[in-house]
Amino acid sequence: MNRQTTLTFFALKFFCLTTFFAHGQYTSSDFLISTKGLSPEYSSRFKDNSKITELVNVFNQLDIPHDIAPIKIIISYTNGEGNVTAQINYNHEQIFSGNTRYSNHNSRFSGYGDGISTLLEFQIFEALSQYKKSVATNGFSMDNDLLKFESTVTLKKANGDWLSFYAYNYFNSRGFYPHTIYQNVRMSIAGKIYDTETPNTKMLNDMSYFFVGKTTGLDGHKTGAYYFCKFFKIKTE
Repeated sequence: MNRQTTLTFFALKFFCLTTFFAHGQYTSSDFLISTKGLSPEYSSRFKDNSKITELVNVFNQLDIPHDIAPIKIIISYTNGEGNVTAQINYNHEQIFSGNTRYSNHNSRFSGYGDGISTLLEFQIFEALSQYKKSVATNGFSMDNDLLKFESTVTLKKANGDWLSFYAYNYFNSRGFYPHTIYQNVRMSIAGKIYDTETPNTKMLNDMSYFFVGKTTGLDGHKTGAYYFCKFFKIKTE
């Protein structure tokens, strides 16, 4: 290997390494952990530094864009039901502008019908799944009550509008703990609450694409799907 080839090799290696590590931008300070309705013992398990570090590592491994930070992780337990919510700062243009993986994924499936890529939400649900499993694991045993906690990903815009996706987890026959996203979403647009759901849950969970329903109801009024489209800037007729 001559000198020029050697320099080129190390230059390429340095570029690959710096490119890879540039994506690992998350630290524990990017996550604001809070609990509601849990005992001090269980609250401390969700706030354990080692568990938070695992959550940080998953975000970095999945290469989730740092633009959505800081992220509020809210763990709640009410009337026997638990939930782990990740509330992110959502800027539609930052996520879907240019040649990002999210805009490319959206373009790939938008030809099949009006909707939006939920690849980002899928990644965050995956991170929450691993976080919940980690918190529930104690040595060789698992706390089944904690494993039953469901997940929420809330996208919050600077103007106060927000939209939430919901998911649950289950253990499959191979011992994995995958998540399934519910078909319904809830949103707040200009202070008013709306609900909608996708007519194609298989597309949502298998392809990470949320098809929208009819934007106008039989009564001629705008449906929740219309406001979903407004939130994600999906063109409607």
